Amino acid sequence: MPCELIENNGAALKECILAYTDLWNLDEAFKSWVENHIQFYNTLVDRIVPGHPGEAEDDKIRAIGEEDPFATIGEYYHQWVIEKGESLETILPLKSAGLNVIYPKELKPFRDRKVRVLNGAHTAMVSVGIRAKVETVGELMNHPDLGPFLIELMREEIAPTIQQYQEEILNYVDEIVERFKNPFIKHKLSDISLNSISKFKTRLFPSFFDYIELKGHPPRKIAYCFQVLIESMKTNSESLNFRDDPKILSVIKNNEFDEILKSQEMWGSWQARLEDAMRAVERSS
Repeated sequence: MPCELIENNGAALKECILAYTDLWNLDEAFKSWVENHIQFYNTLVDRIVPGHPGEAEDDKIRAIGEEDPFATIGEYYHQWVIEKGESLETILPLKSAGLNVIYPKELKPFRDRKVRVLNGAHTAMVSVGIRAKVETVGELMNHPDLGPFLIELMREEIAPTIQQYQEEILNYVDEIVERFKNPFIKHKLSDISLNSISKFKTRLFPSFFDYIELKGHPPRKIAYCFQVLIESMKTNSESLNFRDDPKILSVIKNNEFDEILKSQEMWGSWQARLEDAMRAVERSS
């Protein structure tokens, strides 16, 4: 039961293990055992875990009475969605133990709303937040301009693109907003900013282009976040330090915005539609 935030993570894990059986020349009996007797589950984890608590929390860690270099902070909320995993309860009774575990027949609806709303909002706030010298998610949510901006982006531009009951999705948005405002979770935007371009493509491009299909015009707030992200990465100074693939940083740093939009290598199958969409945004400004 892998926890990586990639699509079909169980199938991906099985593929990796089978690849290693070939690479390491393991016998056919082992390969057959993996293929026929091991169940790989696609899963989705929903919990905000900012990482090591840092110096500010050292006193609290010491109060436990143990030195632990691997100490980490996570929010109380948690959800683990395991596709077709009902039979697991007989050998690993997670749900019976009181954990928020769900065993749906299909993972996609849970993945869509989590990746698009929670992860998409995280990625959207990175560009506008770091440029405004905001350090944490909670600080951004309490910002008089950026907080309302992000909530409107989630409710008006991301939520409509998710093919589920809108009332349910908007309730989920409200839950995410409450979680983002948790004063005990110091989630740094600089940590979320790692690999921002690939995250933007995975987390926000689906909403961006689905919104165009739905409304007939680009979502202006997501487009604005994209443009600010590119501009900020072009600067990539100490105060606006984005950590990404050196090739991506080089393309952004050495080209104007129009040329960056033309990069097939960066945007892949999104490229033509992205260029057209950003041109439409520019014309309507």
